[in-house]
Amino acid sequence: MRNYWVQRDSWQYVWNCTIDPLNVSVAALRDFAIAANELLEREQVLEVQTFTHARGYYAYRREEHGGMAAYCRSLFDNHNLIQFPFGDADNGNVSTTKVAYFDRRDELVEASVADLGVLLRDLEPVPGAILRYLRRQGNAPIEATGTIFAADGSRTQAVGFQLTTHSNLWAPYLYWTGHPWGPQAGVYYDNRELAQRHTTRLNRVIATLADMTVELGGTWALCVEDSGQFATDRGIDLEPVLPGKLAEGAELAVWPDQFEENGIPMVERDYEYGM
Repeated sequence: MRNYWVQRDSWQYVWNCTIDPLNVSVAALRDFAIAANELLEREQVLEVQTFTHARGYYAYRREEHGGMAAYCRSLFDNHNLIQFPFGDADNGNVSTTKVAYFDRRDELVEASVADLGVLLRDLEPVPGAILRYLRRQGNAPIEATGTIFAADGSRTQAVGFQLTTHSNLWAPYLYWTGHPWGPQAGVYYDNRELAQRHTTRLNRVIATLADMTVELGGTWALCVEDSGQFATDRGIDLEPVLPGKLAEGAELAVWPDQFEENGIPMVERDYEYGM
């Protein structure tokens, strides 16, 4: 198998957009929120499918309401609400991201995915080949947590949103991996073929959102302490100086059944979530 990437709750890239609403008109905030949602949808980086707002503002269904950007315009026109990008996998919410990966025939495909942990489970060359903590289920490929606020309300606190990933799928080279060889000091697995597909789109989005934020006098920043290797405030460097060597021949390795290797009795095996 040539999918060396993993999905973890602690391996992520995080970018923050912060805007002081006291320095920006309502119209500008509205247009920014709609444009940001439209950009994420157009590049298929974040396509919200269903979303029930935890504070009870609304319940959105793409099949019923159309694209999120158009729905955000409707929220403003009909309810005077401004919704910055928001999409996660909590409380039954569903959002998808178009990503590249290798299918069971090791052919590169691209598809809209809601949960990379579930995808890895389905791609395992042997059921139980990847440890549970390396194919964690329950997170969307890209999650956004954005402010919603009433346009006619008092605007004293900063508004904005955060974009977060929970996978190294986006990086050109990988250290953490589900590969049988595992992490090795100074050794990286080559993920460039996949990253050139989906990370190129992600980088366009990040760079554009950064420019849009600065134009409004806001701040766009990479959360350095929460982000993995090769990250910048304008995306992920796809041509970095490799800080080590490549794991040559990794695609030829045999992926063993972790349950068998660890002597787990059949009745105790959980192929849904792994070890």
